[in-house]
Amino acid sequence: MKHALWLIVTFAFAASNALAEEATVEGTIKSELRLFDPQVFGKTPAEPVKLLLPGAELIQPRYIQVDLQSGHYFSATVTYDKVDFEIARRSLNKHYKEYELEDFTNGRELALWRNTKDEFAIQLSSFDDAEELRIIYIKFQPKSTVFENMKKAGIAVCPGLEDASAPSTPEKLEPSDAPQPRNEAF
Repeated sequence: MKHALWLIVTFAFAASNALAEEATVEGTIKSELRLFDPQVFGKTPAEPVKLLLPGAELIQPRYIQVDLQSGHYFSATVTYDKVDFEIARRSLNKHYKEYELEDFTNGRELALWRNTKDEFAIQLSSFDDAEELRIIYIKFQPKSTVFENMKKAGIAVCPGLEDASAPSTPEKLEPSDAPQPRNEAF
């Protein structure tokens, strides 16, 4: 059985500035994040990439963690020191406003963007007790991959959602078709 190889590569940035929203450049308060560049998606570690969009004067991430699937970048988690949620939202909306999901436009802990044009999603999260703000970018996967992974996980595909490009999926999965837990204690 083939499994996707997941590799996590972490890029650490210089020591963080106390609270990022208070960091200054020439006496002015920084009010925008330096964001991840999603053009990295689909490239391999053998190719030179720029992980961040231009903006050396902007609030820098503390670290970036990128994920590989089948040897290609497909997701990234960008972590910043505690930054005001609205600063982060404004930074993302400067590039992706048209993709922000309405149900999440008023939240103070979670916001989502779904860029169907470039086929990736963004999740912004910040929690009161956390000392950081996190932005996750993830490239959409082909439907056939999603259906295959659902099948491997023992999740039946809902009728009407099957796609001609997806692998054939039985109408109903039998218990013997579902993966069994490896730990007998459960």
